[in-house]
Amino acid sequence: MRVYTARPNPGAPIQALAQTVGVPMVAAALLVHRGMATADAARHFLTASVTDLSDPYELAGVPRAVEHLADAVVEGRHIVVHGDYDVDGMSGSAVLLRILWSLGAHATYYLPHRLRDGYGLTRAGLDRIKAAGGETIVTVDCGSGAIDPLRYARDELGLGIIASDHHLMAERPTPDFDVVSPQLDGRLTELSGAGVAFKLGMALLERLGRDSDEAYNQLDLAVLGEVADVVPLIGESRILVKEGLARLNRTSKPGLRALVQRARLELGHVTETDIGFSLAPLLNAAGRMADPHYALDLLLADDEGQAQILAHQLWGWNESRKTATAAAVQRAEALLDAHPQWLDEPVLVVADRDCPLGIAGLVAARLSERWHKPAIALAWHEGAWKGSARSTEALHLGDVLHKVREHLVKFGGHAKAAGLEVAADQVDALRAALARVATTMPAVETDATLFDGISPLGSLTHPDMHWALERLAPFGEGNPPPLLLIRDCYAADVRQTGTGGDVTLCTLRQNETTVRAIGMHLPAQMSAGQVAGVMGTPQIHRFRGETSIQIRLVDVFPTQADLVARVRPAATQTAS
Repeated sequence: MRVYTARPNPGAPIQALAQTVGVPMVAAALLVHRGMATADAARHFLTASVTDLSDPYELAGVPRAVEHLADAVVEGRHIVVHGDYDVDGMSGSAVLLRILWSLGAHATYYLPHRLRDGYGLTRAGLDRIKAAGGETIVTVDCGSGAIDPLRYARDELGLGIIASDHHLMAERPTPDFDVVSPQLDGRLTELSGAGVAFKLGMALLERLGRDSDEAYNQLDLAVLGEVADVVPLIGESRILVKEGLARLNRTSKPGLRALVQRARLELGHVTETDIGFSLAPLLNAAGRMADPHYALDLLLADDEGQAQILAHQLWGWNESRKTATAAAVQRAEALLDAHPQWLDEPVLVVADRDCPLGIAGLVAARLSERWHKPAIALAWHEGAWKGSARSTEALHLGDVLHKVREHLVKFGGHAKAAGLEVAADQVDALRAALARVATTMPAVETDATLFDGISPLGSLTHPDMHWALERLAPFGEGNPPPLLLIRDCYAADVRQTGTGGDVTLCTLRQNETTVRAIGMHLPAQMSAGQVAGVMGTPQIHRFRGETSIQIRLVDVFPTQADLVARVRPAATQTAS
C-alpha cells in the first residue's frame, strides 16, 4: 500500500527566494523542494541552455575514442553503429548515424533482436557484423562492461571497436579498450545512452573540422532516449531535454513528424510526458512484437511516404502489445494471489512461462507500480528465464543485482531498470537471495512517496501555476513534476477506457472550479461521487489551439479513512 508524506515547506526561505528571483510563490516552493534553495541555483536552473553544456572532450573516454572514430571516417572504413533495441539505443544510434553521414562516412547499423540475440553486445552479433563487411563498430547504449565480446571483436575478429554507453558496468574495462562512459569517472552520469552518443558526435564534428554545434540538429532525436530511459533530468541531461523538446516541436524530419502524427499529438505542443506515454511505447513496440529495425528506420526516414508506412506498422504492433501486456499482468497477479507470501518479500519475483519476453519489462513496471516495491518479471525463453526488473526509489537495482550475481547468468542496467537472465533452476534461490540482500541494504530514501503539499482545485488553474509548470519543465527523474493532494472534491463523468480498462477519465469539481483528470493504472477504483481526496500532478493540456490545466491522477482516497491511513500527519501543511 502506497503512503505519502508532505515535503518540508519552510515559509521564510520560499518567500525569500520568490522575492529575490522574482518568481511566483508556488514556483519558489517547488524549487526549494527540489534543492534549488539559493538564488544562484534557482536562476541557473531556470535559465540553463546549450551554452552551459560542458566540452564534449570532458566526457570520460572521448579524447581517445574520437581519434579512433575520426581515423575510420577519413580512411573510409565500414563503420557499424551497434545500438541497443530500446528507445535510448535506437535514438542514440540515429543521432550518431546522421552525424557520420553528414561527414561522408560509410556507416550502417546493427540492432540485436530481443529473442534471437538477447541484450547488448554478443559474439553472435559481432560475427554477423564481420560477415556483412563491418570494420569499425561503435556501440550505443551497450557494451561498456561486456569485456569478453569487446576482446573477441578486437582480438579474434580484428574489428575496431568503440563502446559508448551509460550503464553500470558488470565488469570494468581495462585501459586498452576504447570506452566512452560517464561511469568511468562518475561525472555526467545523468546522461542516457543517446546523450553519450550526442556528446561523442559533437567531439567527432569538431575533430574533423566542422562546427560541433551542428550536432544540435540531432537533439530532436536524442531527447527521445533521454526521456524514455528515465535518467535524472538534472544537469546536462535536463539541458538536452529542454532544447531537444524545442527542436522536436519544430522538426522537419519526416520520421519524427509521422511518429507524432500517428500518436495523435500536435507538433508545437509535444511534452516530455508525451514522449514517455505516447512516442516511446510506439517505438518500443517494434522490438517487443517484431524487429527493432523498423523503429530505427522510421527515425532515419527522409521520405514522407516511407515514414507514414513505418509509423502505421508501429501503431499496429503497439495495439497488439497492449493486449498482450494486459493478459500477462493478469497472469502475474494470479500467480501472486496463489503465492501471497511472495508479497511479503522486499523484491517481487514472478516467473510466467506464457509471458512474451518482449513485454516482461512492462509487467515488471506494472507490478512495481501497484505494490510500490521493486519487481522482476521473467519469461521462459530457450531453456532459461529471461526478463526485466523495475525499481522504486528505495532500492538501487544495479547494486542489488550485483550482490546476487551468483544466481544470474547475466545482467545489466542501472538504478531503476535492468535486464537479467536466470538459470532454469535458480528462480527460488534468486528470490531468497534478493530477500537477504535487499533487507540489509540502506534505502535510498523513505518508502513513502513525497508530495509537495495540499492545494485547493482552484489554485491549480491560477496563472502562477501555469507559469511554474512551463518554467520548471521538463519534469522527470530528479526533477519530479508537482505532486499535490486535493481534498474533498467531487468526481463526475467517471469512465474507464484503454486496454483492460486501465485508464480512468473523469471531471473533478470543487466549489466553482472544474478540472479534467486522467489516471493510468490507479491503485484504487474511482467511482462517481464525493471523494476524500486525490493525489495528482497538474499539467498543461493543449488541444486544437486551446490551453487548459488537467490533472494526471496518481492515487485516489475514496473515504476519509483511506486518506488518514495513507497520507501521513505531516501532510497537514498547505502548499504555498
